[in-house]
Amino acid sequence: MKHDPYMPYITCGKVSENTLPVHRSVNEGPIVLAELKVHSRHPQPHVLLNYSQNLSYQVLGENPEIQLTYQLVKTPYKGDPVLLETWNFGVSLVFPANVSDLNTVEPLVLNYCDHTDITPQTQIHYSFQLSEIKTNHSSIEVLSQTASAIILNV
Repeated sequence: MKHDPYMPYITCGKVSENTLPVHRSVNEGPIVLAELKVHSRHPQPHVLLNYSQNLSYQVLGENPEIQLTYQLVKTPYKGDPVLLETWNFGVSLVFPANVSDLNTVEPLVLNYCDHTDITPQTQIHYSFQLSEIKTNHSSIEVLSQTASAIILNV
C-alpha cells in the first residue's frame, strides 16, 4: 500500500520525570515537561498538540495555595523559540475550621492548534513547560503525563 503524504498522522512526545520544586520563579527558567518533534510533509501543516497530566496535590495547613503557569514553546528549524500559549492552574482554599490534610488528584489537559508555514521535510520542536510554581501550605507531584501531536497536511 502506497503512503499518501497528505494523510494526517500522529507523533508521540517524550515526557520528562521531573521532581517539582515548591517554588520556581519565571527568572529561573522553565521546567520542560514534554517535548515533541514534528516533521512536516507539506509546507503549511496544521498541528494539533495535546498534553495531559495527573497532578497530585496535598493541602497541609491553613490557607493553602497552588499557582502553576504552563507554557507551550515552538522552535522552528533554524529559528528562534516562540511562546505560543500560556495556561494558569490555581488552587486556593479557605477553610473556616481546622481540617485534616487533603489529598487530591486533578487531571489537566492542554490543547493547542498551530498553523505553521515551513519548508517540507524540516523539523519543528514543541515543548510544554512549567514556567512558574508558587505553593503555600501544600505539596504537588506529577503522577503521569502524555504528549502527542496530530499533523494535518491540508
